[in-house]
Amino acid sequence: MSLVLRNHPRIPAKTREHVLQAVKTLGYERDPVYTALTARRANARISREVPGMAFLTNRPNRSAFEDYLQLVGFYEGATLRAEAMGYRCELLLVSGDNLSSSALAAHLLSADIEGLIIGAMEPEYGTIELGWKRFAIVEIDCRFMDWRRTLSLTTSCG
Repeated sequence: MSLVLRNHPRIPAKTREHVLQAVKTLGYERDPVYTALTARRANARISREVPGMAFLTNRPNRSAFEDYLQLVGFYEGATLRAEAMGYRCELLLVSGDNLSSSALAAHLLSADIEGLIIGAMEPEYGTIELGWKRFAIVEIDCRFMDWRRTLSLTTSCG
């Protein structure tokens, strides 16, 4: 009921209407003292840093990443979804010249990143060694797609 009375966007309209009708039928009124206390407490909360995740790919440079159109699409989609869920999503190029495994581990720890999206790793660009148990991990790949196609042809494939 509290979320409905605060007009929280997570509550579906139909549920909101049902609860508001019940509130009206019961003659419920909010306690102004309690409302003032909870508002003060909410304003006094310490702000929390946005949780982090990283999209890892072992492309050798940004240009090689951007040439792989499906991978760019995966990253953009992951970023949009992460932001919608209250996360930040960072792109990390992790091939030999970019981030070594030890530098990557240090960065992930300092940036408080606990979720990893592994984006279509290519064996010829090297591997990553991490303490994988510390992370929630998902892998995205598209081996069945020809990355040389144009974006319009790629999107027509599904």
